[in-house]
Amino acid sequence: MLKKMRWKLMNNDYYLDVVDINNKKAMQEVSDFLKKFDLELDFIDYCITLRNVQTNEIMATCSTQFNLIKCIAVCSKFGGLGLSNVMVTHMLERISNEGYDEAFIITKEKNRDTFMKMGFGMIYENDTIAFLTNRPDRVTDYENYLKSVNIPGNNGVIVMNANPFTYGHQYLIEQASKQVDTLYVVPVLENMSFFTYDERKEMITKGSEQFKNVKVLNGCPYIISKSVFPSYFLKSDDEVIKQQTNLDANIFVKLFKEPLDVKKRFVGTEPYSKTTEMYNEALATVMNANGIELVVIDRKDFDGKPISASTARLDILNHNEKELEEIVPKTTLQVLNSIDLDTRLKTDKTKIFKDN
Repeated sequence: MLKKMRWKLMNNDYYLDVVDINNKKAMQEVSDFLKKFDLELDFIDYCITLRNVQTNEIMATCSTQFNLIKCIAVCSKFGGLGLSNVMVTHMLERISNEGYDEAFIITKEKNRDTFMKMGFGMIYENDTIAFLTNRPDRVTDYENYLKSVNIPGNNGVIVMNANPFTYGHQYLIEQASKQVDTLYVVPVLENMSFFTYDERKEMITKGSEQFKNVKVLNGCPYIISKSVFPSYFLKSDDEVIKQQTNLDANIFVKLFKEPLDVKKRFVGTEPYSKTTEMYNEALATVMNANGIELVVIDRKDFDGKPISASTARLDILNHNEKELEEIVPKTTLQVLNSIDLDTRLKTDKTKIFKDN
């Protein structure tokens, strides 16, 4: 792809420039432009600007993080020229070329109609922000899927990553299942963890099959995802985490409450991960405001310490088979034995140390 592409529109010649995100001076210029719109740059992996050919001033900018389009701003004196459409069209092409089959936009609520006219559909909005997808049919399909599997009653939900599934996860499911008619377990649908989504779902399914009122559901890309909640996977400052956790919690309510008759959401205490601890705090506020009880269950201990998936991953890294067997069930070991862990440790070793 050419770094610069030129258009002529009315009396404004402008070109699209792909910004070097490792160039501090270039990124500072973009950051200063965004501040005029009360926007802040956080995690991005790609950034473009539209610049005036004569003056080289920034007319508009847009960035992405994975398949999320964000940090969109157009200078008011260039409004009405379709610059947002130009940028989003470019980003959608790039996102598709990166292998994604769905793209998201997060923007100020007042800008929602601009993107809905481009074919995006609403996932969640409040007075401040709007979160949209270019595949609104998939949101509808997932809501219909939830309705199709629901057993009406006093139901509860656990959303878990299980990277890998430990006795701690199994204990959480066991204790939660005693408090509801049906307990739904939703695996996090991402492949940024050491274990893939399919592997983690298999561990959860096999490790909970003895609990007859537990149903493991298909995950979705709308909760605890790299698009909505990137700080779960990447280090972030506290304010960013608060904003993302609040959005994620509200999306959960919108998607899951009515289709699954959710009365309770269960989480475990979190002594190790600051991000997860802050997430639980945000959940309590949002769940309570929406008539869902957040139930916090103390983690299961082993040898005086809470069982942790991160400890299990370190045992895998260090080939501590005996220690691993003490904190993960046999069903997890069966899945692990089907994976070429030595090869994965060589290629994805850094994922061992992430706290999710």
